[in-house]
Amino acid sequence: RRGSQRAAESDRHARSAAAARAAALAGRRSRSAAAPQLAAPELEIPPVVRRLLREDYAAVDPAAPAMLKLLRDKGAGECWHKHGSFQVHLVNTWRILAAWGQDEATTRCGLFHSAYSNSYVNLSIFDPDNGGREEMAAAIGAEAEALTYLFCVIDRHGTITERLVPGLVDGDEEMLAAFRAGGTLEVPGANGGPPVQAPVADLVRLLIFTLADVAEQHHSWQDELTNGRYFEGQGVGVALHQAMAPWPGDGRPGQWLSFGSRLMRAARVALEAIGDGNHSISLPPVFNRGAALLEPDAEAAARDLYWRAATAAPRDLLGPGGGNPKPDPSPNLN
Repeated sequence: RRGSQRAAESDRHARSAAAARAAALAGRRSRSAAAPQLAAPELEIPPVVRRLLREDYAAVDPAAPAMLKLLRDKGAGECWHKHGSFQVHLVNTWRILAAWGQDEATTRCGLFHSAYSNSYVNLSIFDPDNGGREEMAAAIGAEAEALTYLFCVIDRHGTITERLVPGLVDGDEEMLAAFRAGGTLEVPGANGGPPVQAPVADLVRLLIFTLADVAEQHHSWQDELTNGRYFEGQGVGVALHQAMAPWPGDGRPGQWLSFGSRLMRAARVALEAIGDGNHSISLPPVFNRGAALLEPDAEAAARDLYWRAATAAPRDLLGPGGGNPKPDPSPNLN
């Protein structure tokens, strides 16, 4: 009899606890229902993005199947690159540029952009001195090949981070005059090579391509590897690498958006200097097409708030008494 009483009492406690949990849940729901609800915007997927999502690459570029096969045959998928293979990086950079509506030469350059090696890495899968240029031109076209070759023989860090971005964003008159005049601008060559005369329109394409390149690959490991100086001066120099930074890092988003906003501002200023009637380049629909700048401190604060939310226990994110979530300041920062 005593055992039956204990069982009945335990059952009553269980039902009471379940009722309390249900009441608490109902209270939370009622509080949530009382809060203003934000309607999700009705967004139409652009046709090119739908094709990319479905991997209908031939509909994006009829030459895509042959170009992808050529990269596979050259072993691009057998080379490591940041968070995957070289081929994965090339294809994803091409996808970003295509989604942004860039022209054929720029998107195809994105698909082959380091195939001759470059000032950052040695990933040469074509030999430009032994028929490689002719082979690539036959696959992607002469204009795209010339753009790819240019991007491989210039010092991209010295050209972009140390010259173009600060010069254009800060309004350097000598640089602006060069873009207004059209023609070429002398930039440093890769790996100590001779200076290169680069067409100014191609330098704008370089800025746009670089944003796609960075967006595809940059994550927290590169920030740790360079002690947060990846986009500062010679921050990518091997001498400054942190040898104890473990790959692939802790998974936090990399801090590249502020630099990306400056890339777009530089491209916008350059195109304004060249003049609308003197180019066929379109700015990507990001960072308000170069009108918006994101400050590094704001990006860092927003990233850290996001990471706290992504890794914290749910109770740490709730307000007093487990009610509505604490106010999130990140939208105001990013």
